[in-house]
Amino acid sequence: MMSLFRSARRDGGPLSTPSALTRGLSTGPGGGWAWCTLPTRSTDELGAERLRSLTAEGAADLRQVLPKDVEWHIKVQWSRYSGAEHYAREAAKWAHGIPPGAEEYLRVQATRLDRLNLPRRQVLLGVRLDDPAARRSVSSRVLASSDTTRDAAARLDELAPLAAKWHARMAATSFAAYPSTVTELAWALRRDLRRTVAWLPDGPLAGAGQLARLRSGEVHVHPDHLRIQTDDGVRFLRALTSTVTGFPASSMTLPGGEWLRDLVSVEDDPDATSYPLEVSIRGRSLSAARAHRRISNALKLLKEQGREAAHGVAEEPPEAILEAREALMQRQAELSDGSVSMVEDNPIWLLEADTLEALERRTQQTLDAYSARRIELWPAENLQGELWRSTVLGDRLRVGDFAQFRPLGTLVGSWFHGGSAVGEDSGPLLGQNIGSTPGPYRARFTDSAQLGQPVTSAFLGQTGSGKSTALMLTAIAEARYGAWVFLLDMKGDLPGCVEVARMFDIPTLALEADAVTSGSMCPFGYMPVGAKSGMSAEQAVIDLLLMALRRSLADASEPLIRRAVQTVADYPEAADRSTYQVIEVLRHSTDPAAQALGSELRDLSTDPAFRPVAGRPAAQRHALPTEPGLVYMRFPGEFLPNRDAHRDEWTPSNRLTMTLLRATFIYATYMANRVKGIPKVVALPELHRITAYDVGKSMVKEVALMGRALDTSQILDTQACLELEGIDGLADQLSCVLAFHVQRPEEAEAQARLLGREADPQFIAGQQRLAKGECIARDRQNRIAPVYFDRLAAEIAEALDTTAKRDTDREDLAG
Repeated sequence: MMSLFRSARRDGGPLSTPSALTRGLSTGPGGGWAWCTLPTRSTDELGAERLRSLTAEGAADLRQVLPKDVEWHIKVQWSRYSGAEHYAREAAKWAHGIPPGAEEYLRVQATRLDRLNLPRRQVLLGVRLDDPAARRSVSSRVLASSDTTRDAAARLDELAPLAAKWHARMAATSFAAYPSTVTELAWALRRDLRRTVAWLPDGPLAGAGQLARLRSGEVHVHPDHLRIQTDDGVRFLRALTSTVTGFPASSMTLPGGEWLRDLVSVEDDPDATSYPLEVSIRGRSLSAARAHRRISNALKLLKEQGREAAHGVAEEPPEAILEAREALMQRQAELSDGSVSMVEDNPIWLLEADTLEALERRTQQTLDAYSARRIELWPAENLQGELWRSTVLGDRLRVGDFAQFRPLGTLVGSWFHGGSAVGEDSGPLLGQNIGSTPGPYRARFTDSAQLGQPVTSAFLGQTGSGKSTALMLTAIAEARYGAWVFLLDMKGDLPGCVEVARMFDIPTLALEADAVTSGSMCPFGYMPVGAKSGMSAEQAVIDLLLMALRRSLADASEPLIRRAVQTVADYPEAADRSTYQVIEVLRHSTDPAAQALGSELRDLSTDPAFRPVAGRPAAQRHALPTEPGLVYMRFPGEFLPNRDAHRDEWTPSNRLTMTLLRATFIYATYMANRVKGIPKVVALPELHRITAYDVGKSMVKEVALMGRALDTSQILDTQACLELEGIDGLADQLSCVLAFHVQRPEEAEAQARLLGREADPQFIAGQQRLAKGECIARDRQNRIAPVYFDRLAAEIAEALDTTAKRDTDREDLAG
């Protein structure tokens, strides 16, 4: 039966695809196009003011670089992160062959990455260089339309200078775009036509034969969907478009109005394959004259509609028409003063599923999600083929009935290029980016020193939030990648770090700080005397002995200790120098005060907490290794002073524990400085146990300020974010910040300040909702996004579990 009405103006001609591809360029029957790739911007966690500012900046940039009245095309597509790709890239970092433990570590990462099946987004922006309007807007040169009979390579050469100018302008914008590679363009085309991509050209030019291979595919068009034959079987697609012109229908609100930012579909069935939404937008940035004509025509139409509608209603036009007229007149005024630029665009959403049932479910989810934003989408029955062709790279707009007329800022404010970028493109897999653009979270914290950036990273959150586990995962990764790592466990619940390190053949030394060999932490045993720069052995010994004494006795004893230390420092044989020997010099002095002091120190030296510093040196002392690996030291923190206790109120156990802490820190940082040619890490979990004391604050500041010159990084883990923030100058020395769950609003506000973002109610509520292992991470590029630290495998998760265990076999436990 003949259709009585034509449902839409459509172009049903054959599909047009490129004849040749090169860096940043394509040419074919659909014209010559310059293409750039837009890196993901980290916008998920931005405050409202910052997001509005960046939207205005992006709109201003595109207004300058998009030629007026010239066709452009935005493509948002998704692939998957590959475990094999991750393994190959990371394994190549071992120039002399990857050791067995490192190989196993990478295999665990690769296996986990494949199981996560994380989507990877690619955003392309292209402009048509041989568009008739481009001759006026882009260049004075006259370019002929593409001819399929011409040599494609010659055509690319002709377009290359023009494309290079546009690429340079895009690179200088806030989008930081770069010319798309042949691989990226070829992948986009193959994804359009086949959905699965098993082969891509690897040279600088993809010519006729390679394009023919990319174009091979089988697509069947049905009234309400498409069926595409992929390498893995049949996939079902549906194209959606909007039926409302100029959406968002009301003024765009940021954050919350980014209608293209979050395209990762939410699937009701956890066992179903998840395919994020893909988007294609073809449009033109209108010249002021053309935009004025559009608005004038719309005002005339509204006037006629208002006149007709007024009949029978007291000659008063309906309120909706009055509002529309007012909005158009305001837009016309903005056009006149140059404060806004208008675009005409045609967005198309593509849904993918494994079955028709799943496609129907995904369609309804998408319609509901956009309806909540006052954007009405339509499955476009009987237009599926034309809409799909419109999305293909190198083709053209096939259906023009659904064009949107809106300010360029509304398109930029969709944040099609926004998301949750964080971390690095390479490095150990530490977890998952769980924002709107999911992906692996990779990081090498020790790279900061090489890049000339601050070397301190902070893990912030309340107990049970997962921050200590995250620190252990980071320490293991750094050690396995070739760093020297010293982990000081001040709570005693992180020995699982040693177990996991040994799983992957990481050289490991585990020590109990109060049970190491007598005298092994005496500064005379490892530090030079008479050092001209940095701390000398003499200075360290004086500080430690004075800290071990009562404040009243220490003040009077300093001259005596200084003389005794200098006497020992002058011994010609290094083997004769020790803190123990300083005490002996005092004991055998002819000065009664020195004798009494020596006797008291001798008594203190028998305490387990002071014996590693001041005990009689053993024949063989422990020496920290100076090769890559993990040094784990458990610290007896049960005898640390009460946080509110003044130093005059410290008990002998308090004083000796604090002395041992100071000695441990001096020992670790000095030995780290002796390790040459490799990165070093000093990891301090439960830092809040010592930052209440001046000695603790000074230790943290020391590494923060000097670590970069010595290639020594510092990783801090604390529950007391406010306290850490209060350490003078430390906030400016933070390279990476990872903010885990907190309940107290004031702690969340301090986290926000250290992250460098607004401490608004939305952020505070978000921090209170974070699950264990989740955090908001700020990387070295000041990008902020949500992250989940992943323990990668069941064996690692079990070993790193810091939850206190109960003995379920005990008969005296009642359930």
